[in-house]
Formats: sequence, structure tokens, C-alpha cells
Amino acid sequence: MSYAKLYSFIVRSSLWLYEPPYVRVLFITMLAIADRDGVIDGTGGIPGLADTAKLSPEETEDALRRLMSPDPLRPDQEYEGRRVAALEDGWALLNYPKYRDRIDKEERREQVRRAVAKFRAKPKKPCNQGNRGNTSTQLNSTELNSTERKNGNDPIRSNPLVGDRPEREKECLALVRELAGLTGEDPAELMAFASAYEGAKRQKLNPAAMTDDRLLATVLDLRKSVATERKKRGTTGRV
Repeated sequence: MSYAKLYSFIVRSSLWLYEPPYVRVLFITMLAIADRDGVIDGTGGIPGLADTAKLSPEETEDALRRLMSPDPLRPDQEYEGRRVAALEDGWALLNYPKYRDRIDKEERREQVRRAVAKFRAKPKKPCNQGNRGNTSTQLNSTELNSTERKNGNDPIRSNPLVGDRPEREKECLALVRELAGLTGEDPAELMAFASAYEGAKRQKLNPAAMTDDRLLATVLDLRKSVATERKKRGTTGRV
């Protein structure tokens, strides 16, 4: 099921201010029934679209004519301000993909914001009295696992899919830097979003402090995000 969001500025647009009411009724109806690419199935023709919008066929036909005509008062003059184009078997909302991608990015930012806020709100564990101020006694996850195995205690087994852990940690940081360069987002927020998968055993953002499973999940998420951003921008590179 697809959905569309309405930006608040629609109530200040020429569509809202100067067109007959049935034009905006049809436009909002088309937003609601369009697929993810902004295409509306025209199987029922104008009568079917009119029935969906609860308009008369005459109102629907006139509204389509207006929506497919240039609008010199529209700030976005892509397609000369046209909002709709006729297809062989339906109609297309011309700027739908652009606004869809803007919404996706805004939603991702909000998800990252919530993840970072949750991370920062978590109470910090008190330092061990014997180790206070002595950072040299603190072990990263690689050293901890190694020490536990020597002592015959291995509660968190190493994930064989991670491979060379130092190289995977470097890859994680490199992917975050590249993704931040592509999107302009805060690297810390990107790391928080990528590493906040269900089942994570720790909340630290440093790759060296992650369990093997969490590091692997974070790297895979970052690879996917970088590949998506490269594709959007037409860039290439191995992920």
C-alpha cells in the first residue's frame, strides 16, 4: 500500500488559492492512489477516476486539463509548472519522485535523531573504582574476547563471518565517512542509525567496542546505504 504526505505549503499554492475546489480534490485523490513512482492506473478512464474522487466526469476532465496545463504562478517551474501528465494507460504526477525522495530523507533524519537521543539518554555505567582514571586497563572487544578465551570463558563467541576484525573496523569507519560526504549528515548520527539494530548487546558507537555480530550488521547496513547514495548520484565504487 502506497501513501503520500502533504506539505503544508500546498495551502498557499496557486492550486489551492486560484483553482476551483474540485481541482485540488482530484489532485489530492491522485496523490492518495498513486504508486511509489507517482503513476495512477487509468484502467477505468476518466469515469473511474471521477468515481474514486467523488466528482462528476465533467469536473474530473476539466481538473485534469488544468493540472496538465502550465502554471506560471508555481514556484517550481520544472515541466513549466505542470503537475500531471497523461500516459497511455493512466496518469503520472510529474514531481512525485522528487518529493518522495525528500520525504524519505527527512524520515531517515528523524529516525537517526531519535536513535541518537535514545543513546544519549541512556544512563552511563559508573567506572570501576580500581580502574578510575586508568584507561590503559580498558580493553576493546577484540582484546576482551581474546582474554576470555585464554581463561576458558567465551560467553560471546567470535563470528566467523566478520573475518579480519581490525580491517572490518576500518571499513566501518571508512563507510561512515563516505556516507557523510554523500549525504551531508552527521557521521555520529549515521553510525548510531546503522548500529542500532534489534538485538544489539551494546550501545557504544566505537566499532572497536562492538560485538562481532553487531559490527557485521553495522557494516552491512552501511554498505547498503552507501550503495544507494552512490546510485542516486551516478557514482561508482566497490562496497
